[in-house]
Amino acid sequence: MNATTLTPFWTQQEIDRLDEFLTREGGPQNTMDAAMIDGYICALVSGPRLIAPSEALRWIWDTEKGQDEPVFESTEEAQDIMGLIMRQWQAVSGILMQAPDVYEPQFYERVTEGGTISIIGEWCMGYYKGIDVDMQSWTPLLVSKPELFSGILQYGTQEGLEALKRKQFSAQEHEAIAETLGDKARAIHAHFLATRSAAAASGRFSSPVVRRESIRREGPKIGRNDPCPCGSGQKYKKCHGSD
Repeated sequence: MNATTLTPFWTQQEIDRLDEFLTREGGPQNTMDAAMIDGYICALVSGPRLIAPSEALRWIWDTEKGQDEPVFESTEEAQDIMGLIMRQWQAVSGILMQAPDVYEPQFYERVTEGGTISIIGEWCMGYYKGIDVDMQSWTPLLVSKPELFSGILQYGTQEGLEALKRKQFSAQEHEAIAETLGDKARAIHAHFLATRSAAAASGRFSSPVVRRESIRREGPKIGRNDPCPCGSGQKYKKCHGSD
């Protein structure tokens, strides 16, 4: 199978449609947005174990406790939104399996006088949430190859964001990190693909991750409408490290 038969990634119109639904009044308060979902899906399809859909989807609607449910206005809307999410799942999984060299994360971008800035925080937070769903299985690689996770941990965790307040990355430093995330995502996927394949060849199969207790957050949360820790003066959700 070649790249022309791969499931297409979201278009900008589809991203806007998904974000409109996820931020609509009356819905859950702690939903992911499209960029966060893309990072989350990338981690889930790359990781050491399969994630049951019931376990995976609940964190999209409620990143804090995995308990709140989406509010759909109709069956058609439910099919539309769920279809977009599952199609992206197929798209990310397919390209990482069949054409990993051309995989790139779907970041938001912000145009400034100095050029275009990649907004990577949401994607990194989503990727880290995908790790956190099955942290025990991810821990050996986090410990043995921390360099693969440096950008994700800097922009996707509370501790990393607090450190960004002190580091005050320049736009150039920020973009240098953004440019590494695709390479690191490909390397992580390749690592776990090899270990899963070796396990299957020897007759060892890991059980899928099923519903678990809510993830406990330690320390205060930086809200998506709060000032970005990088010091840019922009809202956190619209910046994530640009200067």
